[in-house]
Amino acid sequence: MGKGPREVERALDELVPEYRPRDEASAARRAGRWLAKFFVAALLAVAAMAAIFYILHKHVRDAQTSAAAKRPIYIQVLPQK
Repeated sequence: MGKGPREVERALDELVPEYRPRDEASAARRAGRWLAKFFVAALLAVAAMAAIFYILHKHVRDAQTSAAAKRPIYIQVLPQK
């Protein structure tokens, strides 16, 4: 007759060893990687905020210091019929 379940299991274990995942990174290393990603993201966010602030400030300052219109603009309001 055929082999029993234990014999089949033993034969399979000889061919394919039991799966044991390796702990490649320790908890401290994983925390360090997470902190590094966090600081890079925070740095990029602050840089983007500074760039936006600079652009808006420059445009507002240019608008405030621009020369007055050379001639007045007249607006005529017409009554509705």
